[in-house]
Amino acid sequence: MTDRTEPSAGELRQLLAVVLEALDIPSPATVGDGETHREILAHRAMDTVIAVRGVLHQGDDPGWSADYLRARLAEKPTTGYRAWGADEGQDDERVRRSVDEQFPTVARFLADERARVEGEDR
Repeated sequence: MTDRTEPSAGELRQLLAVVLEALDIPSPATVGDGETHREILAHRAMDTVIAVRGVLHQGDDPGWSADYLRARLAEKPTTGYRAWGADEGQDDERVRRSVDEQFPTVARFLADERARVEGEDR
């Protein structure tokens, strides 16, 4: 059996910073965004458990575990859902596209009206 020295406070702090990065993701903006948010968070939580379990139960190096976790996080970015407090301009565009998709007749009418008004302004 090998005698492993205790990890330094700096190594543990590095691992804790990555754990926080993994789990502290932006909240979903709407109920509809919640499913994607939960899915991303579940994958990140599983990877976090693997990294921390390796340090606590298998004696893995905390620095290596932090790097492992960072690599997993890069594979699972926090994209694919609208986050609470997202840029309002982006939200307006997403809402417009959503309405256009759900109500194509209304979208065509509004586009025609915009074109008519712009034509009158010239």
